[in-house]
This record gives sequence, C-alpha cells and structure tokens, in this order.
Amino acid sequence: MARGKVQMRRIENTTSQQVTFSKRWTGLLKKVYELSVLGNAKVAVIIFSQKGRLHEFSSNSKIRKTIDRYCRSTNDAATYQANMEQYILDGTYKKVYIQTQMEAIRTMSWILLNRRNPTDGGSARAKSEQH
Repeated sequence: MARGKVQMRRIENTTSQQVTFSKRWTGLLKKVYELSVLGNAKVAVIIFSQKGRLHEFSSNSKIRKTIDRYCRSTNDAATYQANMEQYILDGTYKKVYIQTQMEAIRTMSWILLNRRNPTDGGSARAKSEQH
C-alpha cells in the first residue's frame, strides 16, 4: 500500500508540528549519516526548532571543524571570483593597449613608407620598389 503525497503547508496543530518535526529530524539524520558514511563526505546540519532549541549533527567529532571549513571555502571562492574578475579586467585592458600599440605601429609604418623625400620628389615606397 502506497502512501499519499503530503501537501507542503504549515501544520497548525502544535502537537502535530512537534511530532512531525521529531520524525522528520530523525529521518533527516539517518539520510545525512548514510551520506557521510557511503559517500565519505563531511556533513553538518544545524536546525533551530520552533521553540529555538538547537538540533545539530556533524560527521566530524566537532561541528565547528565543518563550519570553519565551510567559512574558509566560501572565503576562498569569493577570493577566487574576485581574482578572476580582476584577471579578466587586466586582460581586457592589456588587449586594448596592445591593439592601440599595433594601430600606432601600422600608422607609423604607413607614414614612413609613404613619406615624400623632399630632395627627389618620390616616396620611400616608390624607391624601395624600384630597387
């Protein structure tokens, strides 16, 4: 016999809420424990009940180790993202700088090749093509 689908809505009856919380917390702990063992994962779960009571689980002996690792990881991720954004900006600036320098070299080359020599009335390109 299959169970019916549970509607996701708030339970109004306080006793039913507490019973559901307790059962679901137990089920969640079982799944988290299985994940930590089968997947060799470091897991931490923190939940505050309606009355403000702390419920926690950690696959490490101390939940603080997992929380510290999480904090380092998120800081590392934020630092990595900031570094990547700066790297992209630096690359964009360098690309624009190189394009500007290349355009300046092309312009100078064109000027030098097409400049007229006042003594012979010809261009430097014309002279180089004759020889």
